[in-house]
Amino acid sequence: MDFNNSHMEAQNIFLIHYFLLQKTRRIMKLRGRAAKQFRNYGELLYREGLSKEEQKQKLIQKKLQEDEDKELSSLTLKPEIR
Repeated sequence: MDFNNSHMEAQNIFLIHYFLLQKTRRIMKLRGRAAKQFRNYGELLYREGLSKEEQKQKLIQKKLQEDEDKELSSLTLKPEIR
């Protein structure tokens, strides 16, 4: 009984590793194609980092603008008399 369980576990682990390996190969193949337009793979990673930082800054600016618009929409420009 223990042999069958351990054998099935080994098969499951093998299958998981096999599918991860296949996925990794597909990713690396795509990355290799993208890297060809750069001098080296490091440059590709650097450009991707710059792009992600730019997207992050755009999202921050958008959120700040939304917050400001929300705050301005709540202003009535009329004094509250008590």
